Amino acid sequence: MLGVEHILAGIDHLLFVLALLLIVRGSRRIVATITAFTIAHSLTLVAATLGWVHVPGPPVEAIIALSIVFVAAEVVHELRGKEGLTARAPWVVAFSFGLLHGLGFAGALAEVGLPQKAIPVAFLTFNVGVELGQLLFVAVVLLLGAVFGRLMAAKPAWTTGAVAYGIGAVAAFWTLERVVSFGHERETRTSPGATPVGPSMICLIRSTPAPELSLVPPPAWPASPRRSDQANLAVVSAPDSDVR
Repeated sequence: MLGVEHILAGIDHLLFVLALLLIVRGSRRIVATITAFTIAHSLTLVAATLGWVHVPGPPVEAIIALSIVFVAAEVVHELRGKEGLTARAPWVVAFSFGLLHGLGFAGALAEVGLPQKAIPVAFLTFNVGVELGQLLFVAVVLLLGAVFGRLMAAKPAWTTGAVAYGIGAVAAFWTLERVVSFGHERETRTSPGATPVGPSMICLIRSTPAPELSLVPPPAWPASPRRSDQANLAVVSAPDSDVR
């Protein structure tokens, strides 16, 4: 399914969920957090797909990366004994940032395109695929965590912090990269020397008739007299000294 492929290939979305799983403990809290994230991105996915919400893609992608940095920082703060918002109410953070992730899903769906005759079915299939892929990822992470916990009597304290720092570093790089690329794109579009050529400009160029070429020869300038002609003219115009 297309939705499963997108969520499993979308590393930024998976890193956000992974960061949530590092800080959320307890099956009920995990279920509530994942459910809030699912509801949030489903709402904005519907709104953006149906054209109710129009948000530029580059800023959304940059804020999505920044949301991963935020949750990773929350994990580090909790390890240092400072309980943040994500530890107290993870479903609030998941729902808030889930709205942005839904816009990211909508951008990916817009690139693929929806068949005009089966928009509800195609949208439902994509959304169900996203949820299945997300649940599959959560199940794999929890299973690996349980296996790792049984194999090791005492989990090293640095493992969670190392994973959080790794997630935050990658997300911080994505944030800077997307912000710089977005700023460069805006400068290119708003450059004073750049003239945007859109469909209307192309139609104007095509509809403008080409100027007709004039075949009338230019006016001829009088030719300068030759030296022989000038001499003859001087002889004729000179007075005859013999005739008195």
